[in-house]
Amino acid sequence: MYQTGEQNFVPDLIRESAEVMVIGQNPGEVEEQQGVPFVGQTGKVMSKDFLPIAGLTRDSVSIGNALRCRWNNSNFLPTIESVLARDAVQHCTKAHLVIPAATKLIVATGGYAALACSGLGHQKNNKVTHLRGWLLPLSSAMGGNQTSYETEIYTPHCGVGLPPVLATVHVAALNYDPKLRLPAKMDWAKVRRFLKGTWPLPPPEIHREIDEYMFDYEAAWDTEYVPEIRRLLRFSVATASGRVYVIENSKDVVASLGRVAAPLKSLPQSLRAGLLLTVHNGVWSPARPNVLPVLRCFFQNAGADLDYMGKILPRGTTIALEDEMLAHSVLHGGFPHSLDYQASLHASINRHKHLQYTNEVLYSGMDALTQLQVWRATERELRDDPQSEQVYRSRVLPLIPIILEAEKHGVLIDQAEVQRGLGYLDYEITGSALTAQAAVGYNLNLGSSQQLGRQLYGVEALKPPRGKR
Repeated sequence: MYQTGEQNFVPDLIRESAEVMVIGQNPGEVEEQQGVPFVGQTGKVMSKDFLPIAGLTRDSVSIGNALRCRWNNSNFLPTIESVLARDAVQHCTKAHLVIPAATKLIVATGGYAALACSGLGHQKNNKVTHLRGWLLPLSSAMGGNQTSYETEIYTPHCGVGLPPVLATVHVAALNYDPKLRLPAKMDWAKVRRFLKGTWPLPPPEIHREIDEYMFDYEAAWDTEYVPEIRRLLRFSVATASGRVYVIENSKDVVASLGRVAAPLKSLPQSLRAGLLLTVHNGVWSPARPNVLPVLRCFFQNAGADLDYMGKILPRGTTIALEDEMLAHSVLHGGFPHSLDYQASLHASINRHKHLQYTNEVLYSGMDALTQLQVWRATERELRDDPQSEQVYRSRVLPLIPIILEAEKHGVLIDQAEVQRGLGYLDYEITGSALTAQAAVGYNLNLGSSQQLGRQLYGVEALKPPRGKR
């Protein structure tokens, strides 16, 4: 990259007393001319829009880049999956990255920065868009313990041990994908919370036995199952009073739940919001007008859990159901609706979704806990947006019984017509992709917002649309 030395090397700007170190991707043209990182347009946006959210200024942080030379006199880097890119990051990090002793947190902006600092961010399902909003341990090359990260929830404490890495998207990426601005701002807000010691909190104790405290008036419920054989493995509950349960499925689980649920009283009037459903012989149906709910249950995707819950809850149990995935789809239609994404904005703990196969009990329990926390945040958003709440409650939430019925009995379709439609759609997609690739001169992926945005706004110099809520 440095080649003959005609390109300027841009060293990191180190402040020995700074508690936060910000790492970007590579210098731009202005940075190369001045020999200082983050002094171009990206640096100005970061200083104006994001550092203040974290309670910081440019003069109070150390600043650097994963790569300290400009790649081929261009602002466009090769894909991070390439061996060339990883080798360049590894070399530049080993040769030039120095973390001052006072550093308590590293903010890695973009995939190259995440790779340099944590060793993560370059795999297909482990890109910075998946990692953003979470704390990562330093890479093992710099002494970080990444073994425990794979089996436990990584919960560093400010000022204790090696500084963790907070992954977020690069500021320049917002030019190509403006919808990332909201999660990016919430990521930077976590810097302030981490330095104050209020995030992330350690995971709470997990209770493994059914007891009377499980049936709180309000709780998040989640199930873990093998869909191929329709077998329930375990279920988890996070109650409004702060208890978390993970219960393994067994032959006596239904009887145990029945004994504990027997004295349940109906929900107070103020808590009866939601879709009212009653279970009979494992089948859910809309509750009769004179039947009052005894539980208010929060789900991430009710359609995936209700069938299994119906088989373990006592016959005749009536619940008031809320579905945060459906609510989020109404509030934020253009954003991901997965629990991992929503938890990255609202969870009190650090990331847990990568533990699905390495710590199943912890994974299940924290699924329920983060569902509860995500619903609380979603509920506040619904109250602040009455029109969206009206759509959610009157148009979207009532779809759940229809979806359950369709999944059980199927949906009649004209298969021949569907095949014809799919063939036509495939023809149109292929033609559009080939036309776009011929126009730009390379194998452009129209499904990649990053590639598409870079071409439209970076190369073609079109003006990005201003987002309107």
